Amino acid sequence: PLGSLLGASASTSGSLVKQELARSLRDLILRGAIRPGARIVEGKWAAKLGVAQASIREALNILVAEGFVEKNSGRSARVVHLTAEDITQIYQLRGVVEGLAARLATERRVSLEPLDAALAAMTHAARQHDVDQFVQGDLRFHLSLAELSGNRYVMEQARRALVPLFAFIYIMRTNLNVSELWAAALPLHAEIIQIMRRGNPFLAEQFVVHAMREFERDTSHVWGNLSAAGADDAADRDSNVN
Repeated sequence: PLGSLLGASASTSGSLVKQELARSLRDLILRGAIRPGARIVEGKWAAKLGVAQASIREALNILVAEGFVEKNSGRSARVVHLTAEDITQIYQLRGVVEGLAARLATERRVSLEPLDAALAAMTHAARQHDVDQFVQGDLRFHLSLAELSGNRYVMEQARRALVPLFAFIYIMRTNLNVSELWAAALPLHAEIIQIMRRGNPFLAEQFVVHAMREFERDTSHVWGNLSAAGADDAADRDSNVN
């Protein structure tokens, strides 16, 4: 489900094999069988799954696009792992980019229905204590905000910040203190919509910058738990499962 929100290219790839391989590897990551920071060696996984190494490489490219995997030139792919510093810097960037998105969207006077729908999904998930749906709704809200800006460069930068962050949160979701997560998030998301509806672009921008600081401050201990858990998992990155 999260892969579709993150814009996975599998549906347009024309290759059923790499779609299925990406799905299999994604499931292993989400179940914790391949942990944050762990290497995914193409040759080993090709042998394990009985496919060509090139097919594994293509599947990993899908997971890179979704944010679940990081891949640097000349190095093996690794499951995404974010440190506390990474998360702080991502929030700093989000404040600038999403603040600008809010200003542009308010200037354009576009319908905020996509934000309303995402917030409704988050609220429903909170009532059901469904952390998976909550994380997906949260991601949908912020991707929609960037899209409403009408600026493709804003959308591109927002995706670069959001994709690895939400992929990591989704991987580590069992470590989340769910009640604290949505208690802090829901009112701020609702206020973002309210302020944008007032029609003052610069006020909307300033409030989103403020909201990002609040998200980071109010949930810093949640992100700290995620990073700590990810660090523990990364210690096993070269275990026999790779």
